[in-house]
Amino acid sequence: MKIILLALMFIFAGCLDSGKPSDSEIKTKALTQIATKDSEKIFSIENFKKTNGFEKDEKTYIADIQYDVVFKKSLREIEKEFGIFASTAIGVKFGNFKTGHRATNKQKATLIKKESGWVISSIED
Repeated sequence: MKIILLALMFIFAGCLDSGKPSDSEIKTKALTQIATKDSEKIFSIENFKKTNGFEKDEKTYIADIQYDVVFKKSLREIEKEFGIFASTAIGVKFGNFKTGHRATNKQKATLIKKESGWVISSIED
């Protein structure tokens, strides 16, 4: 009888939700927002990690994330290839840079729990 109860406890424990997304889930969801097909031509993301987080309520989780942006092109090359609007938007945040420039980005990702799982609601500086 004790063995059956113990087995049932393990089965039900596996079914319970911890109430927050895993670090790997946060990384996967955030990277789909940060790195798009177009952005992959301009920069890569390295050293992604969740540095902190808290459960705002049972369906909202706020994660502090940090990652390095490594530019594959200089700001001047971005302007030539993608236009003045793209280079201005990137230049405002990262300044004038050369190919290979690395910048550490710290942001807050808000995740919302839906029936299908956790989704990114927003990523803000």
